[in-house]
Amino acid sequence: DLYATAQFSDSWSALGEALVQQVGRGSDADVGSKHVEVELERLYLAYSRSDALRIEAGRVNTGIVDWNERGFRSRFLQTTIDVPSIARRQEQGGAWPLHFLGGWASGSIPGPAGVHYGLGIGEGRGQARDDVAVLTRGNISPAVLLSLSIAPERITGFRLGLAALADTIPATEGDYREVVQTLSTSYVNGGLELRSEWSRMDHRLQSNGATYVTEGWYLLVSSRLRGRLK
Repeated sequence: DLYATAQFSDSWSALGEALVQQVGRGSDADVGSKHVEVELERLYLAYSRSDALRIEAGRVNTGIVDWNERGFRSRFLQTTIDVPSIARRQEQGGAWPLHFLGGWASGSIPGPAGVHYGLGIGEGRGQARDDVAVLTRGNISPAVLLSLSIAPERITGFRLGLAALADTIPATEGDYREVVQTLSTSYVNGGLELRSEWSRMDHRLQSNGATYVTEGWYLLVSSRLRGRLK
């Protein structure tokens, strides 16, 4: 995983990230004859004057799955050996949309509730599962992404979040209307770690109304050993 950052001033910055992976034969990512792939993960320009508002423009993470929003790529830092199925990248067989092309605004609202918000408008994915549609495609249908979370000061380590995404996916049989909604919660304090997340995707074929529903969830409970076993 290769990435580079640039800080142009106190307010302006940029980030670029690319993933180089060796694809094993017969794996979820084996979709052709290429066995070394280079994937552009993130490339954006950001403007931020305070914690209240940060604006990013380019290819960013959707954050629709909170697991990836917390620790994108950092498997060494996560508790589990592997990621939950809903957090798998598209090129690994994951179904959830993890990338977004457009503008993203986020920030924190001062106060004891610890409110954090996010709003994005742009383009979601294209016909292929790991393809983020380019703005030049013929039937452009903007994708909208919303997120809201709270982390009250009175409950140290607790967080509750909601996220939703609406998009239109082009396909040979017609366009699909995609709606994704996610509920996540976590409590991390001392050696105790509790995390849970549920997400649902609805795909409706606009030509005949056929609807397909995909759901996923995980529950993580862990406790760090004490004393010499820590």
